[in-house]
Amino acid sequence: MGIYTRLFKVEFGIYAFLFITHIPILQGEEQSECPSLTENPICPCYNFKEGLFLECPSATPAVVKNVLSKIKGTIQSLSIYDLEGSITELNPDELNLKGNMFSEFPHVALFNVSSLEILDLSLNQLQSIDFFKFVGLQNLRTLNLCKNRISILNGFNSPALKNLVTLNLNTNMLTVLPPNFFQYSLGIKEIDLSHNLFKHIPSNGLSETVLPVLTTLNMSSNSLVQLLPTYPLKQFPLLEELIVTNTNLTIITSKDFENFPSLKKLILMQNNIIRLSPGAFSKQHVLDILDLSQNKLENIPRERLQGLYSVRILNISQNILKELEEFTPDLQNLQKLDIAFNHITRITRDNFRNLQSLLELNLSGNWLSAVSSDAFLNLHKVTHIDFSKNYIETIPMKMLMGLETQIKSLLFEENPLICNCESQEQWKWMQEHLKIIRRGSKNLFCEHPDELQGYRFTELTPQKLCDVPIVIRVAIQDIQTYSVIVSWQSRNQTGLNGFQVAYFGEQNPKNIRGKILNNTARSTRLNHLTPGTRYNICVVAIGNFGLSTDSTIPDARVALPKESLNVTLFGDEQQINYLRNAMNDSLTTKCTSVRTIEIFGTSLDSPFSNTYLGIADILTRRLSLVVGCCIGFIVFVVLVSALGYIKTKKRPVTIKSEVQQTPQYISYDNFSSPNSDAQTTEMDLNTITDKAKSYIKKP
Repeated sequence: MGIYTRLFKVEFGIYAFLFITHIPILQGEEQSECPSLTENPICPCYNFKEGLFLECPSATPAVVKNVLSKIKGTIQSLSIYDLEGSITELNPDELNLKGNMFSEFPHVALFNVSSLEILDLSLNQLQSIDFFKFVGLQNLRTLNLCKNRISILNGFNSPALKNLVTLNLNTNMLTVLPPNFFQYSLGIKEIDLSHNLFKHIPSNGLSETVLPVLTTLNMSSNSLVQLLPTYPLKQFPLLEELIVTNTNLTIITSKDFENFPSLKKLILMQNNIIRLSPGAFSKQHVLDILDLSQNKLENIPRERLQGLYSVRILNISQNILKELEEFTPDLQNLQKLDIAFNHITRITRDNFRNLQSLLELNLSGNWLSAVSSDAFLNLHKVTHIDFSKNYIETIPMKMLMGLETQIKSLLFEENPLICNCESQEQWKWMQEHLKIIRRGSKNLFCEHPDELQGYRFTELTPQKLCDVPIVIRVAIQDIQTYSVIVSWQSRNQTGLNGFQVAYFGEQNPKNIRGKILNNTARSTRLNHLTPGTRYNICVVAIGNFGLSTDSTIPDARVALPKESLNVTLFGDEQQINYLRNAMNDSLTTKCTSVRTIEIFGTSLDSPFSNTYLGIADILTRRLSLVVGCCIGFIVFVVLVSALGYIKTKKRPVTIKSEVQQTPQYISYDNFSSPNSDAQTTEMDLNTITDKAKSYIKKP
């Protein structure tokens, strides 16, 4: 048994002239037992469910110690009532006077109790305190005066309470603090002034000249309309924690926190803040925690959070934010971001791209209906994301794939999910990552369609989630004598590996042929058909679609038997008789029928059918080649003719040069007898030319 005499909790109660010791029973601890009457004949002991009660009239310190030593078990706490003057003889270090009717400080009873370190006078009727009466409490470190009616504080001129560290004055009626407030208590680090009547932080009584090492100040539940009345150069150089909640603050100005350069924790929750001025936190370079929750902020522009280089925790929940802007890169060390219960409707890819150290993100209780699949592309450290209580109908699969390597907890509960074929991939992902979504999937219900409303998404079966065929429609095009084109429409399906196009003629239903195509194919040509024959053609989806074997729906896993893997009949077609049972309309198969064109209207039963088939085969196979060659020859001839004609038209015309003849000289022969006929006949060209020239030269 251990006796903790230095942990005595001493109380003054309603008993007069009687000493009673109360030892409470603590749950889960070793239970104390009353000593027997032979061991303790002086102090009767009573064992109640609340603990042990010892009644010791006219007790002395020696009697108390003797009785306590005989109690079986460990004493964790002790309450002593009406010890009167002997209190100084026990030298307690903690005194609890909580919940009495003191209207004045009991300085006579506590005079010179130098061992006292903790004094609780809360829940009394004190209206004023004269700290001169605390002179004898030299070692007092914690003083609790909360929940009284104190409106006046004085007596600070005496060097009392030099070792005081923590002061609690909350829930009183204080409006101001004196300028010399605890001027000799230079070691005070924590002061609680919440629930008083202050209009602003009482800077005169809390300045660095009075309380140079103050680190924590609580001004909550006051009627603050502004933080400080003035803005001195240095006000609270060492203040690390400032709590201002439930006040009348509406605006945070650019200068409000200039005088708090050492702040590490700033709590501004549950106010009426509607606006943050530019640069409001530009000087808070060492701030670690910022809480702006439960205010009336409609937006937080990017620059409003600049300067918060060291913030690890940011809480802006329970505002009326409608849209998020991209967070500033200054939040490079942010690890926990709470944006819950706002009015945000969408998350873009740029909102969080600068928050590369983010670990936890709470987006619950918003109006989210759209989340970009790349919204968390740069968040390589995020481990917890809460999307619960939003309006998300479809979960982006790309987002899930990008998060699966790092995420530890992902919550989607209470979202109106659409449960259909398009959500099969999400369903499968959640089945494979139950550890990640287990806690948040309990209340993840389907909202649409109506027949699935109220079902837990993760507990649905694949058949119930999607009963729409994979191959939606099959069409036959370009029907020829020996070939047709088969085209089909298929929805995107998780596990789809490819398609099989199979067909058989009605005259020979056991002979099934077909080909295997990849999952991107949507059409193919069947070239080896018989003219004038009706065929049943089916498109079968191949893959693992998670259908149970005991279902009435045929299993979607279709595989080739080993004996038919390499059996090729015509080109890329194979004999696939094993597929006969699957050639009916189902979730994985869609069938249709078609009749090929007959040749010249001749019956296939005719004795000349083979001849016609041969001719038709030649015409069908070679007609395109012949037509192509003819067209090519015609084009060639026309082209050559056109080029020849153009070349002829463009050839330049050569001008014939005059042939110079040997000049003829006039002789006497020209003067022969005149003969008009002869002259006319024998005149040469030069003569005519010369005469013409001379005639022209005449004036």
